[in-house]
Amino acid sequence: MDESQLLQLIASKQAALGIARDADLPPPPPSSLASSRGVRVALPPAMQEEELEPPSHALRVPVAPDLSVVDLVHRRHDGYVSFARRDGAAWSELGCMKASKMPTLFGDEAFDIAVDVDSYFSLHGMFAPALGKKTTLGNLLPSLRKVKHVRWLTCCHVDLDSYNVGVDPEDGVAQILRAAREGIIPSPSMFSLSRGLWVLWLIHADDNSGPVNAWPETRRWWMAAQGELHKLTAKLGSDRAALHAATVTRIPGSYSTKARKRVAYMPCLDAAGKLIAYTLPELFNALGVTPPNVVEAVPTINVTKASSTPKDPSRVERGKVGYTGRWNRFLDVIDQLRMGRGGWKVGHRSKAVFFIALALKAKGMTGRPARAAMERALLDMQQPPGDQLTLDAALKVLKGVGKPKRGGVNWQTVADDLGITPEEAAIISTRSSLIPPARRFDQLPAAATIPPQEMTSRRRDAVKGIVERLGFVPPTSQLRELLLAEGHEPAAATTLGRDLDAVGHPSPRKKPRAPKRECQPNLPNYVDMVLGVEPKDPSGEEPAGKPPGSGDAFPGW
Repeated sequence: MDESQLLQLIASKQAALGIARDADLPPPPPSSLASSRGVRVALPPAMQEEELEPPSHALRVPVAPDLSVVDLVHRRHDGYVSFARRDGAAWSELGCMKASKMPTLFGDEAFDIAVDVDSYFSLHGMFAPALGKKTTLGNLLPSLRKVKHVRWLTCCHVDLDSYNVGVDPEDGVAQILRAAREGIIPSPSMFSLSRGLWVLWLIHADDNSGPVNAWPETRRWWMAAQGELHKLTAKLGSDRAALHAATVTRIPGSYSTKARKRVAYMPCLDAAGKLIAYTLPELFNALGVTPPNVVEAVPTINVTKASSTPKDPSRVERGKVGYTGRWNRFLDVIDQLRMGRGGWKVGHRSKAVFFIALALKAKGMTGRPARAAMERALLDMQQPPGDQLTLDAALKVLKGVGKPKRGGVNWQTVADDLGITPEEAAIISTRSSLIPPARRFDQLPAAATIPPQEMTSRRRDAVKGIVERLGFVPPTSQLRELLLAEGHEPAAATTLGRDLDAVGHPSPRKKPRAPKRECQPNLPNYVDMVLGVEPKDPSGEEPAGKPPGSGDAFPGW
């Protein structure tokens, strides 16, 4: 599909949804934006000095990196915008530039060449550049891009990996616009289209002075809004890993090697031709949810703690065993999914590696065992040219991830990120550990659970087939791996031994049980010997020729 056909497709879908064209809109004054409720948003003085070209609401496909879109998102605050580039599997931070000085990069030939292919910019402003580092571009400062360093929140955003759910970016745009028209989600401010699509909702301060300061209370509101937008767009492949404030997105007009085309973008305008923007209360009102309560800091008073009750050692030991078993089960499920799918495919590779690294950190595995686990994760992995996930990159993920807290990630998050289908969920679930399918399959009926007797029968049929194909009885450890490869849940060695006995192929390595020793005859009790009580006959009868009770030590009792 060439550019003209793409534009025609978007125009037809906009016409079907009743979106106005530029010709139908009055010319807007260049010194203000507008919120979704018609409130004028005054631009900062630095932006009023230069008249910005009002964006067109049609899809635009620049032929080179278009930094005016970056300028429009950040609105020239006093923070820093970070730029980065991906060269194959290698990621490099190019540097950062103060948002108020963004026009100095317009037309910079060296910078345009550096960000022409697979380049990214930070969606939010950082408070300062890094110290003690160097950049390859002389007009940029070293980047300091972490969540704790965010100073300005410019927008709410979701990264829709629509290709994972069989939806192309243009259809994703149409579905988002339809949901906004029906009042399901707020009207977006901008789309960015590549292989998938990003959806942005610009936010501004209550006094219309620019983006929102990243104070603790505003962060809580922003994170709550991000979570709601992620839930509403989960069926379109919303990427949970891109919800944080230090995330980056592709520069419009840069070339995407994955999509094999340049990144397009489409601003969304209101009836007055203004770019849609929200305050955080307006965004929550449009979402139809109550914003989180802002809890003011309460001064702490130092009080001497009473001596706490000591922990029960037996419970501590049981907790350690349960913690280890939980992460062993976690690794088994991930590995079972990998073998069932014939290796990790594009779209799930990095998330699977992250989950494996999280489990290895939880178990405290390092050195050769951890390296072997990462090598196992890369087996049969889909590795397209120019986008290969290497062992070094996986080990960097393992090095950078922290030990999970509060029990770690839950199964629903794993299912959403790895796209677990209802059929896969039914196979890998057990009675004590149910694995849900991804939420995008909620419209499907729940998969029926398999009775334990049926699971045992299926496993034994598989065991019999494996033994007949091999021509010999393998060790239970190898038999367990073969069963996992066929999609059966893991079973203990004793269980597999009973299965081999049941199918008529007992393991030759099974040690015979030692014969039971004969019980030693009952000896007379020492107390009875002292008291003169004669031992009873094993049959329970009194000795012959002696009247009952004649041997009692205490007559009359």
